[in-house]
Amino acid sequence: MAFKVGTVLSGNPWLWLLLPMTPLLLMGALQFVRAFRRLLTASLRTETQQRYLADHDALTSPLKLNGAGCCAEQTAAADDGVLAVLE
Repeated sequence: MAFKVGTVLSGNPWLWLLLPMTPLLLMGALQFVRAFRRLLTASLRTETQQRYLADHDALTSPLKLNGAGCCAEQTAAADDGVLAVLE
C-alpha cells in the first residue's frame, strides 16, 4: 500500500481520511468481484446444462430440429415406398 505511506509522509491532513477508507474500499471491491464471479459461474453452468438437455431431448435434439432425423425415421418405419424430405 504505497499510497498509505505517501499519505502519512505528505503532511496533508485531508489525505489522512484515506487511511480508514482504504480497507472498506478493498472489502467492497472484493465482495463485488466474488458476487460477479459467482453469478458468471452460475450462468455458465446453467447454460451448459440447458445445452446438454436440449441436445439430448427427443423433441429438441439437433436432428429433430432440422427435420432430417424425424423424416428419415418415419419414412424408414413406414416402408410404403414413398419418400419425401422437406427442409
